[in-house]
Amino acid sequence: MRFLPVAICSAMLFLAGACKKEAPPVPPAAVTVSPVISGVIPDSLQLVGQVKAQKRVDLEARVKGFLLKQNFKEGDAVEAGTILYEIEPEQYQAELQTAEASYQKALADQTNADSDYNRQETLYKSNAVSERVRDEALARKMEADAQVKAAAAAIDTAKLQLGYTKIRAPFDGRVGLVNYDIGNVVSSTSGPLLTIVSTGDIDVEFSISETALLQLLQTTGKKSVSDTVRVRLLLQNGMEYPHLGKITKYDNRVNPNTGMQKVKASFENPDRVLVDGMYVKVLLESIENPEILIVPRQAVLDSQGQKYVLTVDKDNTVVRRTVTLGSNDELFVEIKDGLNKDEQVIVEGQQKVRPQSKVNPKTDERFTSQEAAEELYKLKRPQKISITRDTGEKAARQPSPVGTAVAAIKPPPASQPAGTAVAEITPAARGDK
Repeated sequence: MRFLPVAICSAMLFLAGACKKEAPPVPPAAVTVSPVISGVIPDSLQLVGQVKAQKRVDLEARVKGFLLKQNFKEGDAVEAGTILYEIEPEQYQAELQTAEASYQKALADQTNADSDYNRQETLYKSNAVSERVRDEALARKMEADAQVKAAAAAIDTAKLQLGYTKIRAPFDGRVGLVNYDIGNVVSSTSGPLLTIVSTGDIDVEFSISETALLQLLQTTGKKSVSDTVRVRLLLQNGMEYPHLGKITKYDNRVNPNTGMQKVKASFENPDRVLVDGMYVKVLLESIENPEILIVPRQAVLDSQGQKYVLTVDKDNTVVRRTVTLGSNDELFVEIKDGLNKDEQVIVEGQQKVRPQSKVNPKTDERFTSQEAAEELYKLKRPQKISITRDTGEKAARQPSPVGTAVAAIKPPPASQPAGTAVAEITPAARGDK
């Protein structure tokens, strides 16, 4: 029994020695890094714009009368010179006939006056009549000449008034909703009968501040703004209009009350996605941009208003670096100061490390260049919209190109009232940058 305490003490000493063995070292935290690269971030400006048809006319009656005919359906496309409305012409035809009759009478009076003057002139030269008689005949001749001119002018006026009974389209375009139906009496005080807008290319009008305007002019230098700035549109549904625009028109002054100048950009509109009066977001982007140092936006952290990134040096040690930022886009941000090209910044896993700690870095290949990040750009940026119109005939449908969203106009279901169509929007991944 005396050996039992000795055995217990030996066991306790063994256990104590085992507890003093050091734990294995913690492996370095795994983080994802990206190099500081040279890239381009376009200078951009977002504004609110309104779609404006390049031609827009309110058609009004020039003469008074009943509307006899309406030769179009609301929303129709019409050609220049097409007769849209006809106003009862009988009154104006009668006025034209009266004017023509007055003209014939004036011609007859002129013939008599000319004959009388010629006779009196001959008699005067032979001293058969006095100078006064000759002068009175000359006055009657001149008066008759004036009556002929007045009668001819009255015919022109009557023809013009008769021509106003037919209201024609001033240009190729699309008519809107009518304000007066057949049978209404209209006149020059009735206001617009309907509005017609041009088809084809369309304008977007927006206002730009003095500061932005000066910066834009300074950026473009001696080159035309339309050659150095691209114009993109975002629609109200968040999708991007597929066609780029070009700045074409400027107002001749800056509004002194707002400090803004009106500008217009022109866009192709083959599918009539842009409609007169629609509001859109206008994105102005510089085409010519210098290369700058950029890093992924997710690499930039903030501490009490101070921007910084965590870098990994050659020894895989974390180093905190304060940075000065510049412009940015959907993925990258400009580094004006604080980093050099090819340095490695942590883009994922910042919360797991602290400065001076060791890490196990893995490069994110998506951020090694702007070209490599193209797929991420496609996901970040708005999808483009386009419209395909089904004519009702059985037609082969081609797959939609990458980068568009197709809105197919389909016949209404059986439960839907006739005369309507369902617009089905099918989004797809955004295409080229």
